[in-house]
Parts: sequence; C-alpha cells; structure tokens
Amino acid sequence: MYQCSNCNGNLVFDIASQNLQCAYCSTQYDPYEMDQTIHANEMDTMDVTVYTCSQCGGELYTTDTSMTSFCSFCGTEALLYSRASKEQKPEYIIPFKKTKEDCKQLYKKMMRMAIFAPKELKDEKCIDSFRGIYMPYWMYDVNHEKPMDVAGETSHRSGDYIYTSHYRLTADLDVHYNGISYDGSSSFSDNISEKIAPFQVAHLKPFTPAYMSGFYADTADVDESVYCEDVTRFANDKTGEFIRKHPDCKKYEISQESIDMDLGNAIERTHRAMFPVWFMSYQKDGRVTYATVNGQTGKVVADLPVDLGKYLIGTFALALPIFILLNMFLTVTPGVLLSVVSGIAAFVSVLYAIEIGKIVKRDNYEDDKGKQSKIKQDMNVEQKKVKGATMSKEVKTVLIVVGATILISFVSQFLIISEVLVAEIFGVSSLSVIVCGVTLIISIAALVFSNISAKKLNATIKGRSSVFCMIATLIALLIAILNPVHDAFYYIGAMAGLAAVFATLLDLIKKYNVLATRRLPQFDYTGGDNNAY
Repeated sequence: MYQCSNCNGNLVFDIASQNLQCAYCSTQYDPYEMDQTIHANEMDTMDVTVYTCSQCGGELYTTDTSMTSFCSFCGTEALLYSRASKEQKPEYIIPFKKTKEDCKQLYKKMMRMAIFAPKELKDEKCIDSFRGIYMPYWMYDVNHEKPMDVAGETSHRSGDYIYTSHYRLTADLDVHYNGISYDGSSSFSDNISEKIAPFQVAHLKPFTPAYMSGFYADTADVDESVYCEDVTRFANDKTGEFIRKHPDCKKYEISQESIDMDLGNAIERTHRAMFPVWFMSYQKDGRVTYATVNGQTGKVVADLPVDLGKYLIGTFALALPIFILLNMFLTVTPGVLLSVVSGIAAFVSVLYAIEIGKIVKRDNYEDDKGKQSKIKQDMNVEQKKVKGATMSKEVKTVLIVVGATILISFVSQFLIISEVLVAEIFGVSSLSVIVCGVTLIISIAALVFSNISAKKLNATIKGRSSVFCMIATLIALLIAILNPVHDAFYYIGAMAGLAAVFATLLDLIKKYNVLATRRLPQFDYTGGDNNAY
C-alpha cells in the first residue's frame, strides 16, 4: 500500500489524471516515482495480499491491505479471507482509461437496446456493482524476417483444355507482429476475452504495482504454450494475406498451406502483461450473468438473458399484424396448413437440439482453451478429450440435420407456392404425407440428440421438451395418411402442432437463458475495490 507523504492517507490510482491520488487531501503522485524498485532487475516478484472468496473459492491479489465484502464474480455478499503472498511481476501494464462512471454510462447505452433483458440488469444497484480488475495476458512477438520460398501457379483456358503453370516464388520477408494477446487466466472465459478485444498495446507502460493501487488483479495460471498454435495461425494468415495482395504476387494462386510450411512457427518472444477490465455480475438460480467493459477502449460485452414475460408480449404484438396480413392476402388449404405446421414443429425441434448442444459446449468449457488447459493440469484426466471428440461428432450430426431441414423448408415453400401444379401431379394428400413423414424423422433425430446432449449436463438441464413437437409431427403424419373428409381434423392437427411449437419455444427461451448465464464458479476469482473510480 502506498501512503501520502502529507497526511499518511491511502493512495489510489486516479484514472482521470493517471496519477496516484490521496483519498483524503487529493495530493497526486507520479506512479513511477512511488515505486523505488521498478529499475531493480533482480526484483521479479512483489508482495501482495491474496483474497479468497468463501462462496466460490476464487482467488485474486492486490497491493492494498484493504478488503471488500462483495464478490464481483459470484455476485454475493461474501466474506473474503486474506493472506500475504508473493507474485511474479508482469513486464507491462495498460492502466485503466475508462472510469467507473464511463463504464456505467456505456453499459446503460447498450442496455437501452436490450428490450427483452430482465429489469434487474437495468437496476441502478446492479449497475453500481461494476468493479475494476486487471486481467493477466500473454503477449507474443512474431517475426517473419527471412527469405520466402513458396509455390505459386497460374491457369488459363484454351479451347477444351486448362493450362496450369507452376512457379517457385522467392523474396525477402520483413514482417513483424508485436503484442498478439491472449488472456492468461483460466478463470477468464475465452469467449468473453475475445469479444472485448482488442486492447491497444501501443499504449503499454512498464509495469509498476502503483497502477494496481485501488484495484485487484487475477493471476496468470495458463501456460504461455497453450496459445502458441493460435498465435502462429493468426500471424501466418496475416502474412499470407499480405503476400497474396502484393502487386508482384497478385497474378499467382498461392495456397495458405504452402505459406504455412515456409513460415513455420516464428514466435520470437512472450511477455506478461496486465490489461484493465470492468466486471459486473448478477446471480440467479445458481447461475450468474456477466457484463464486461474494456477498461481501455470502453467496448461492452454482456450476457443478456431474456425476460419471458417481455418476450411473450413482444412476440404476440408482432405476430398479430403478421397474421392479419397473411389472412388477407393468402389462402391455404387444410392439407397445406398441416404440412406447414409440421415443418415449423420440426424446425423448432432442431433449434432446441442446437441450443442444448451449445449449453453442453459452454458448461464443459469446450470453447475455452485456457480452462481446458487448467483442467488438464489439475486433474490430468484424459476423459475430457474423449468427451470433446464425442461432442464434435454430435455437432456434425446436428449440422447435417439443420442442412436437411433448410433444404426441406425451401422445397416445401416451393411446393406451397406451386400448390395447383403439385395437386394435379401428385395430389395434395400425397404431398402432405411426404412432408409430414420427413418432418417426423427430423423431429425424432432432434429429440434423440437433445437427450444425448442433456445427459452430459447436470440434472437440472433436460432436453425433453421437443418431444411435444415430435408428437405433433406424428399426429400430422397420421392425419395426412388417413386423409379424412372433414377439414376439422386438419385444423385440429394444426392447432395441436402450434400448441407443441409454443410449449417448445417457451422451454427454448429458458434454455437460451441457461446459455446466456454461466454456472458457478465460472469465474474462479473475486474482487473489486468499492472506492476505485
């Protein structure tokens, strides 16, 4: 902790002035003048206070000896236990540029467009819970300063033949990428850190603990090797794009594979850095919603669940005029109506299955390399790889089902538009049987996938609601096969289908809300200084 030389008051980093400022007499100090060890190369560690949340068990550190009773990341009033420790110093830091008030205003501006968001997320008390935390990042420097030797080709047609000429393209490359950044915390989800990027690394400053005064920081527990493949891919793709756009290379077809083989892995150096992030959390039903603001640029990223009541009101308000317009200008026979409703039910089933698959991916950290690396380090369990491979096959299955559904949808629309022609060739009843039969198969496939995926989640997540749509498509198929004389049977079947679609959509919104939140403790750290602004 830093103290004022005038009144011995606590010094906190003031974002507006970019100086340390006394909380009592407002005297300001240069951060580097207060740190006497910044030029001492042998001092690669610093004394910190580590706080542990009693609710989620997360840890972070600060240079202050003060503490807060509010855990910013599990969203509860939690007792934080403290202990003294030493942490490795990062090399660089980007100080906070956006104040807490800036952060709140940016968040409010975004929330004005979120008309279906729960009112709790717009509550002033919730918004005031934003806390500033420095997150650890790995920065990579990549140099492509070498002779280039890649394959290129040109092609032209002459008559019935295509002539291809092959070349070896050589040149001297001098391309540098400095500060390619990836978060170094397993607690900081990759899908959030990627969205709030980029940070402007041109504004990096040499690290001094003085910048952390009044803020918390998370530790870097992800090894620098975890993102090497991503860094290499990023740099090689950018260099490949540069080569193909160069005036001397435009006329050649140059494969990225050839460029990758020539460039290889050219990571020259890695650096530790701390980047500023504002966090806000809201907890409900054992899950937590996060809003994050880039503390340098002000970019806002938030998990936004949907308020079911607002969604239903908005949906009915939109559906009513659409229904009236369609009723005025479009006449649909009972058989076609039954087929359309059956198709909608199958489509909703597929959406439901995809949503379940996304929840599985999120809750099993399959989209978070940092968390996966930490799991492997701590647990050393190969089952994670097996689960990931299984999920990949299931995702491919869903993509096939989605593709088939889209194709069927286009075909069905074409047949509906050409109803008279189809009736003359096939008969409307035959068309209904085909459409309803195919949609039943799709509904069954979606239901099976939903339940297989749901078994990999905790007991509170079920994938059974799409059974209503499967039953609805089955009823539609039976009606189409029996081909009753009275239209009432078709309308009853259509109404049953719409009821099933409505029930599945309601659960689909609930599943979306699960996807828009994160299970505790998704972020295994706590913190934030109530006095930092």
